[in-house]
Parts: sequence; C-alpha cells; structure tokens
Amino acid sequence: MQRILGVDLGSRRVGLAISDSLGVTAQRLETLQVTNLNQAVDGLVAILKEKQCQIMVLGLPKNMDGSEGEKAKESKKCATKIHEKIDVQIEFIDERLTTVIAHKAIIATVGKQKTRRKKRKEEVDGIAAQLILQSYLDSKRPVLDLHDPFTQEFSD
Repeated sequence: MQRILGVDLGSRRVGLAISDSLGVTAQRLETLQVTNLNQAVDGLVAILKEKQCQIMVLGLPKNMDGSEGEKAKESKKCATKIHEKIDVQIEFIDERLTTVIAHKAIIATVGKQKTRRKKRKEEVDGIAAQLILQSYLDSKRPVLDLHDPFTQEFSD
C-alpha cells in the first residue's frame, strides 16, 4: 500500500503524521517549524519526496457552521502550490476540533504541568495531524458488519 502524509497546517508549525505501510495506522512525525507559507510548501514537498508519499491529507479548518474561512483558503493555497511542485494526490478532510481533542489527549496522559508550553504546542500539532490522517484512513477502510450473518463464515 502507498504511504500517506497527514498535515495540520499552521502559520508557525506544521503537524505531520504518516501512515504505516498497510494504511491502517497513523504515526506522528516531527513538527515542521515555519515562518511563512512558502517555507511550509517547500518543507512538505521535501517530506513527500523523502517518505515517498503518493497521497497527502491536508486538514481543512472549517468554521463550526461548516463554512470556509481564511484558514481554509490558506490550506487550499498551500495544496495548489504543492501540486505545482510535485505530482501528489491531495485530499482535504474537515479538521474541526482536532486541536481541542489533541490538547485534551496531552493533558489526560501527561498533565498540564509536565510539559513545557512550546513542546506541548508541537505535540498538539503532531497529534492533530495524526487525528486528521487516522480519520482519513478509517474512512477508507471497509466496514465489516459483525451482526450481518452473510459476512460471516460458518463451519459445520
């Protein structure tokens, strides 16, 4: 199976995650530090090439009402610039609340006081990317209905 890169795009940090070779689980990668969109694009293109990813899943930050604001436009602009530099399939996935969930996950596992603020932000971005990618992977996996007798094998 092809490798897939999950991305949580930010103005200063880009959270990254990559799929396993079977496309079942998402693992976090090191957070990319950036100062502008062009730097983010160049960094993502380099990672896509290095990791030999054929698909990039980019979080699309929608507003709570489902509309797309400035951050969503920035994500689409990033995707366009990447596609101009490398032949990669780019998928968007709604990333609403992934950062909130990531914050809660860190606090639940290590507590608020045990990690420095900067490190915690990097971890949040990485976990958000992991959630974005895992959500995408889960959506592509066929669902087996364990209650449907026609999907189960029977032995005599």
